[in-house]
Amino acid sequence: LSGYADLGSWVKVVDDRMGEVLAKRLEGALKAWNFKFMIQKEEDNVETTKEPDASLPKINVPDIPVEILLRNQEITANPTVPMVRSQFLKCLNDFIGVVCTLPRPKSGRFEVFDNRTGEAKDDGQAEECFHKVIYRVNQSIVTEAYRNVE
Repeated sequence: LSGYADLGSWVKVVDDRMGEVLAKRLEGALKAWNFKFMIQKEEDNVETTKEPDASLPKINVPDIPVEILLRNQEITANPTVPMVRSQFLKCLNDFIGVVCTLPRPKSGRFEVFDNRTGEAKDDGQAEECFHKVIYRVNQSIVTEAYRNVE
């Protein structure tokens, strides 16, 4: 297939479309992440969550149990707040990385008898991926996701 003259341009068009779709899906996933962290306080100071939007995908944010101890007039948390923050940041980065580490299509990859599948490339370069798709997402949504972790 790589011998076709227009295969490179076709792969470029498909690559652009995939980038647009992945950016929209990542934006929706980050909106769902932000929704998980939103808590609205009512007038009587009872914490309630808003009703979920039907268009948002269902995501699983891990629960991290925190033990609060009072000993000798000292309050301590186990795990500590910085450790919990780092665990949530790792989860968010892994969440974003699912999309950003997907490999991009290449016209040379469509060889029928490619004997190097699954092996490392000889030139030592990493396979190009969609790592720039995060720049297509509304930056206020990305900022809010990181702010929610803080």
